[in-house]
Amino acid sequence: MWIEEVRLVNFRNYSQLIFSPSPRISLLYGHNGAGKTNLLESIVYCTTGRSPRGVSEDAMLRKGTDFFKVTLRYRTDPGGSARSQAVSYMVQVGRRAQYNGKSVALHALVGQLPVVYFCPDDLWLIKTGPGARRALLDRLITQLEPLYADALARYRRALLQRNAVLHGIRSGSRQPAALAIWDAQLVHYGAEIMRRRQAVVGRLTVAAQEVFARISVGENQLGLQYQAGLRENTSTSEDCNWSACLERALAEGITTDVRQGATGAGPHRDDVVIRMNHQLAKTYASQGQQRIACLAIRLAERDLFRQEVGYLPVLLLDDVLSELDLMHRRRLETILAEEGQVFLTSTESSMSRTEDPSIHQFEVAADRIDRQTYVPSPM
Repeated sequence: MWIEEVRLVNFRNYSQLIFSPSPRISLLYGHNGAGKTNLLESIVYCTTGRSPRGVSEDAMLRKGTDFFKVTLRYRTDPGGSARSQAVSYMVQVGRRAQYNGKSVALHALVGQLPVVYFCPDDLWLIKTGPGARRALLDRLITQLEPLYADALARYRRALLQRNAVLHGIRSGSRQPAALAIWDAQLVHYGAEIMRRRQAVVGRLTVAAQEVFARISVGENQLGLQYQAGLRENTSTSEDCNWSACLERALAEGITTDVRQGATGAGPHRDDVVIRMNHQLAKTYASQGQQRIACLAIRLAERDLFRQEVGYLPVLLLDDVLSELDLMHRRRLETILAEEGQVFLTSTESSMSRTEDPSIHQFEVAADRIDRQTYVPSPM
């Protein structure tokens, strides 16, 4: 898949923009604050309904305006017709979505144009708690299987209700029997979430190991392991009966849950353990190794899409080149040159590869993006 055109109105620093990227590699360069990251953010927002920065729509409004709109036109094959999707936001109205010119629910856009996004902050995948790693899985699975988002939303609603009942039991205003209806929903939707997460981590691990071996130097090995959010004494396997495991964990933890007023088992406690050379990457790996591991995981997401649905998603790499030494840059650029549409942002106006007609340079300055002539950097 590839994006033919990006249109922005009042998004971040752009008043109006019509941008036609390369079907292969677009190198967007310019000084800090020029709007490179803003362009990538607009693409992620229009395809997932959320900013990768985790901010609200009000934060994405151009200063002094009360609405914005992002429109993407793209193709899935050379002989097919173009498709389009758009998301607009108005302060007094909220969000509106369109697919091929027709109004749709925002969630209907998710998965239509899959994207994979990497930024320097992706080190959080290793450095912070499990929330970031769960979010990675949820974004990936939702784009592969849009119905997954429904199970996730229903689980979260049931979790809130169960926690409210736990508070009631602790205060004496509710009876333990009131948990039954919410336990049933948690088990039903939670088991489905855990089953899909475990499966996708298994496939992602294989792809990540292959990519990591191509980028990294030496004998380092990358490993990912799904860690289910169950009680410590609950063991799981690839053929685990997730419904039975989760039901048992909820029953065993009822006393603790009532005392704490929170549910202690379920996919909201899941994690993905990232190891390098069989040791925790968070404590064992250097920051440079952690960055390459995170990049390998993102590129593995792209490969997983190709395996699952038969095509590559659009790859968005924000300021990745400046974080790599020359050897790792060349290895990454070799991978990117093979296939698929790629957006790269950088403060530099060239890449380390020799001249390549698939690479188009664009200078980002103020409120515009201008096509430039490719000039290779010295080897």
